[in-house]
This record gives sequence, structure tokens and C-alpha cells, in this order.
Amino acid sequence: MFITNETLYYKAISAIVALWLAKRLPKAYKNIKNHDLSYPTVAIIESQNKIDISHKGAVISIPLSDVESLRIQSIKGKVKSLLLTTKSFSNLRLEGYDNLNEMAELLKKYTPTGKIKISTWYHR
Repeated sequence: MFITNETLYYKAISAIVALWLAKRLPKAYKNIKNHDLSYPTVAIIESQNKIDISHKGAVISIPLSDVESLRIQSIKGKVKSLLLTTKSFSNLRLEGYDNLNEMAELLKKYTPTGKIKISTWYHR
């Protein structure tokens, strides 16, 4: 459009769009690249009876005995998120991890009976 058109109007529009994209694309790329790094690392350590949540050098440990309730949100049998209610933290949401099915099975063992809910209605 910039090269083939002889009208100044279309050349100006093309130049403005190109400048706008040149300004926005590096920031968008950086956000996409850093998105995975923004997730904390979650490790359920059964031998020590704790959940370790670490992010950028800070580690928070939650005893598995503090788990009061567990809500498993799934779509078509695949776990999309886990909502934990603990004594030490009010609510803890685990979402976007690859191994949510395994996490759910481990957390079921440490959740009091009758305090596990499986929701097929997934909401953010």
C-alpha cells in the first residue's frame, strides 16, 4: 500500500500504522517471553508434608495439614484450576500448570473428607 499507491493519504496511513506497530511489537514480544517466568514454581513435597511456592528467590512453605478444602475446576475431564483454602492463607489458586491432574490427586490425599468439590463449571 505504501509503495504501490500514489495518493499521499494512503502513504501517510501506512507510515502511521508502521510506526505504531514498530512501537508496540517489542513490548508485546517481551510480555509473551516473560509470561512463563511470571508463574511461581509449585512443589508438593510429600516426604516433608509441605507445599513450596517459590518465585524469584522467595520461598513460601505451607504445611499439607493446613489444607482445609479443595475445589477442582475441570472442563471435559481435564483439570483447569485448583482452588485451595488453607489455614495460613485464605485462598490459593493454581492455574496454568502442566501437571494439575497430578497436583489434584496429591492434594486429595491431604484434604479432609467431605471438603473436596469437583466443579465442571470453570470460571476465572
